[in-house]
Amino acid sequence: NWTLYYNYMGPRYFERGNNQTLKGWGNLGIKWEIERKGIEFSVELANLLNQGWERLKGYPGPGRQFQMRMVVYW
Repeated sequence: NWTLYYNYMGPRYFERGNNQTLKGWGNLGIKWEIERKGIEFSVELANLLNQGWERLKGYPGPGRQFQMRMVVYW
């Protein structure tokens, strides 16, 4: 599974062990960067991330600087 962290500006990063990271930034949109180290970036994974971002964007809202966490399974 991947753990996806959100802050008030949107998704910051989510990562897996062994220095395998997949980074993303978003504010009313998504932009993803992938370090390809044996990680398969699939359409299914992209859709899960999109769904999670659509569900959480805009919350907790500007000025509230705390993080939310969600875990994406694939």
